[in-house]
Amino acid sequence: QASERPVPGFHQLVDGSVMVDQLISDGDSLQFGKDISCQVLHTPGHSVGSISLFFPKEKTLFSGDALPLPGDLPIYDNISDCLYSIKRLQQVTGVENLLSSWEEPISGREKIIQRMIDSLAWLERIHSVVLDVDRDGKLDMMERCRQVISRLGLPSIAVNPLAAKSFAASYGKGIGNLFS
Repeated sequence: QASERPVPGFHQLVDGSVMVDQLISDGDSLQFGKDISCQVLHTPGHSVGSISLFFPKEKTLFSGDALPLPGDLPIYDNISDCLYSIKRLQQVTGVENLLSSWEEPISGREKIIQRMIDSLAWLERIHSVVLDVDRDGKLDMMERCRQVISRLGLPSIAVNPLAAKSFAASYGKGIGNLFS
């Protein structure tokens, strides 16, 4: 994954490979002991195999990287899948606690739904800026990234190949007006 997603400091974030002991799929239920279970939700977008885990008894959703943090560096493989996944998470009933990457836990259904709406708005802003900066999709990937990062008000250190790859997703097949 380090070669596919060249994140600065990657090896400080990820210690190394892990052994796979069970393959999981969307809709699977995982049991941890006799009293703890969760439902697997395939939430691609950030990466192809991204998942979220919903613990119904605890009313807690672990969304991982499915919800881009507004105002932060956006990292995703497929913007259409990101949108689909966020909309899917909005439909999960019974969520009262949200554990999302890179932020403090959020409690309360209204706050959680608002957080998801904010993620959708952030993706819409990014998509709009990408298309405005490079309407024809002809700029060099890194130059497009520099301009988009600047227009989004993010620090120049955010200009990197992974962010550039995320922005390139706005030109994928079947991408029209995603936000209508």
